[in-house]
Amino acid sequence: MKLFNPKAFNIPLRAGLMKNLAEKDSKPAFTFGTGLNLLYMHLDVSGVVSSERTRIDDSEFPTKVGLAGSFGLLF
Repeated sequence: MKLFNPKAFNIPLRAGLMKNLAEKDSKPAFTFGTGLNLLYMHLDVSGVVSSERTRIDDSEFPTKVGLAGSFGLLF
C-alpha cells in the first residue's frame, strides 16, 4: 500500500504472515515494514515477530524477533 504515490515521494507500507511449511508444528510469524522513497534515495525498515512465546522468569517473550534496515541510492 502506498500512502503517497508521486514519483518523487512515497511511503510504502507492508504487512504479512509467514510459516515454515516443511515443519508441521511451526507457528506463524508476523512481518511488517515501511520505507521512505525520496527522488533517488530510499530508506527501508522491516521486522518479524513470531507468534510462539517462551517464558523467561515470570515474563513471556516472542521466540523469534528480527529487524532489518536498508539504504539505497539510484543512479
